[in-house]
Amino acid sequence: MPPRLCRSGLLDGGSCAELFVTDSRNGVDSRMNGLFEAVGSDKGAGIGDRHRYGSFYEVILAPRKSRPTRLLELGVSRGASIHVWFQYFDDVEIHGIDVDLGKCRLPDDIRSAVSLYEGDVCNPMLVQHVEGFDVIIDDADHTQHTQNQCLSLYWPKLKAGGLYIIEDLFVGKLPWGGQSSPSPMRWIDRPYNGYSAAPDRKYLPKRPQDLAFLNRKGLPEHLFAILDQNNHFLAITNISRDGGLHILLVIQKDAVLNEA
Repeated sequence: MPPRLCRSGLLDGGSCAELFVTDSRNGVDSRMNGLFEAVGSDKGAGIGDRHRYGSFYEVILAPRKSRPTRLLELGVSRGASIHVWFQYFDDVEIHGIDVDLGKCRLPDDIRSAVSLYEGDVCNPMLVQHVEGFDVIIDDADHTQHTQNQCLSLYWPKLKAGGLYIIEDLFVGKLPWGGQSSPSPMRWIDRPYNGYSAAPDRKYLPKRPQDLAFLNRKGLPEHLFAILDQNNHFLAITNISRDGGLHILLVIQKDAVLNEA
C-alpha cells in the first residue's frame, strides 16, 4: 500500500504528515521513473543525480491520472518532463514556460499539442489569460527568490483542490548557513545562481529544517498565509551522492477557504 500523504483528500483521507519519504520497495515508482529515464531525465532513478521524483509523482498524481487535468510547468528546459506528463495522463492540457525554448526538444506531435511560452517565469504577462490549473510544478531556476515570486504569482491560478509543487528545495547555499552537501568545485562559494551556472553536483540541504518554507526565515509574510491556510508537506525522494537531500514541497489548495 502506498503511504498516505495528507488530509483533505490528497489520497484517501489519511492523517496529515509533514514529511513523506518515498520508498521504492512499495512498488509504486517503477512506471513513472521509467518514463523519466526513457527521455533522459534525472527525475528518475537511474540517470544523473537520480532524484527519484518518479516515485513521488506516481503516488501523488495517481488519483488525477484518468481525470481531465490542466497542468502548468515552470522551467521546461529540454521538455523531458512535458514528454512524461503527456504520456502519463489520459486527458491533459499542458502549458509550459521557459526563458529559452530553443533548447526544447519535443516530438512534433507533443509540441503541437502543448502551449509553450518563452520568457521569465516571473513575468505576470506570459500566461495572464490562462486560469484554473489542476497542477502547477515549479522546476525553474531553484533559487529561493524565484520560488517565492512564482508561488505569489501563480497561486491564484490554481484551482481549489489543486496541487502546487516546488521541486529542488534548495539548490544553493542559504544565507543563514544551512547545512548543505559539498560541491566538487571547491572554488565555488556563492549561492546557486540559476541552472546553467550550477556545478555538476549542486549544493543540497542535509536537514529539512534548513529550508525557508519550513523555518520561515526570509519568507515574505504573505506566503505564510498560503502555508498556514492550506495543507502542505515536504517529500524527501532520495539522497544525492554527496549526502544532500532531494526535497519537494507540495501545497494543496484548500477547497473551502479558496472557493469562489
